[in-house]
Amino acid sequence: MNKKGEIMKQKRISFGQGKGSLTHNNREFVADNVDPLRTPQNITFVRQPIGEAYDQLFAEST
Repeated sequence: MNKKGEIMKQKRISFGQGKGSLTHNNREFVADNVDPLRTPQNITFVRQPIGEAYDQLFAEST
């Protein structure tokens, strides 16, 4: 409660843990709730290993 006796909402954050999953990120699998006839309409902006992308972005700063 705050000073006025009002209940305050909690705020939470979340963040990824672990290495991540390129298979998941690149959608190399088709889940049961996906229409496979529509997947050719998907757009891939970048398909690159996470470590390589990190090195490209932050190598100069180290």
